Amino acid sequence: MDTNTNSDLVSTNLSSMPPMPNMQPINHRSSANKKVSAPLIILAVAVLGFIIWWVSRAPQTEQVVYPTPTPTPVQDEIQTEVDQLDLGDIDQEFEEVDQELNTL
Repeated sequence: MDTNTNSDLVSTNLSSMPPMPNMQPINHRSSANKKVSAPLIILAVAVLGFIIWWVSRAPQTEQVVYPTPTPTPVQDEIQTEVDQLDLGDIDQEFEEVDQELNTL
């Protein structure tokens, strides 16, 4: 066969083909990114789940309510003695101190 006839056939075949639509080039990185992002998403969800679990299992602080103390006989005696003390006219004594301070 003659090489000229082969090249004529090739050029004829190429010219008879319909034009190719504009195709985007295949990005091989996108599949690699998908492979990396999937485990990262799973890891993030796992970490978030662990944090929620850890916080929920922490003991809840309970408010301690102490009982109201009941007066004992000794406390009753002390209160009775305090009530019986005669302090005099305290207001009169404070008025005297206030007058002396005002003169300064």
